[in-house]
Amino acid sequence: MQKYTEFASTLFDVFRQHLPSEVIDTQFPAAIVAILIGVGVCVLGAKLARWFITIIFASAGMICGLGLGKALGFSSPISALGGGLALGGVGFSLYRFWVGLLAGLFLSSVALGIVSSQTAFPRLTEFNNLQQSTEPSVELQDFQVGSSQATLESGWDQLEAYGERFWAFLNKQDESLRLKIVGYGVGAGLVGLLLGLLLSRITLIVFTAAFGTLLISSGIYVLGNGMGMDMLQATRERPGMSGLAILAFFVVSVVLQTALTRKEAPASE
Repeated sequence: MQKYTEFASTLFDVFRQHLPSEVIDTQFPAAIVAILIGVGVCVLGAKLARWFITIIFASAGMICGLGLGKALGFSSPISALGGGLALGGVGFSLYRFWVGLLAGLFLSSVALGIVSSQTAFPRLTEFNNLQQSTEPSVELQDFQVGSSQATLESGWDQLEAYGERFWAFLNKQDESLRLKIVGYGVGAGLVGLLLGLLLSRITLIVFTAAFGTLLISSGIYVLGNGMGMDMLQATRERPGMSGLAILAFFVVSVVLQTALTRKEAPASE
């Protein structure tokens, strides 16, 4: 538990160092939003997932239909309605596939996180020290205040450049890293896809509970740091309590969603 907390803390520091202040300043409201969304997903994620997916597809279909109608000279309201019904039907009828796809993406993310914690995280400090020793100091001579948008783009460019350099550094250290990442990511994705196709209800309950718990935990971590609390130190001092709190969120979510979706079991299974 402590190891993965340090991994998350290091990633948080990397983003904080390379992103512009306009993005960092939004961490407090973003943490609150993440907690609220996480609670909603933990309680109603599995129950409302099918209709949520259908609404997303129907909305995308209406937008596509509206654009297609304007391009071909058709009646825009009719083309938007037709596109919404068509894609909405795809989302509703292929519900199990989309559940599997989302589960596969989630599992792939978890697998990549685990692989990164074993391969990338131990070398991050070494890479940062190497960067500091090799980069020459640059004197700022002609400073001009630019727009916040330019600063924002510059911050994202810096983060992208940092990621590219770190990836090149990792490839030099371990030439099989790319194969490991692809293998674990694709394998976990296929497992999630099969679970969604064969056990859609159980998969939804487990993965929405896990995703909601992740949002709540991340939001609390960022919120605590924003309020001046050392969340990493608190986790180090009480790793068992921290793990128990996260497990409690997950278990309560699974129990609640199992009860809320019990009547839908015959239809979804």
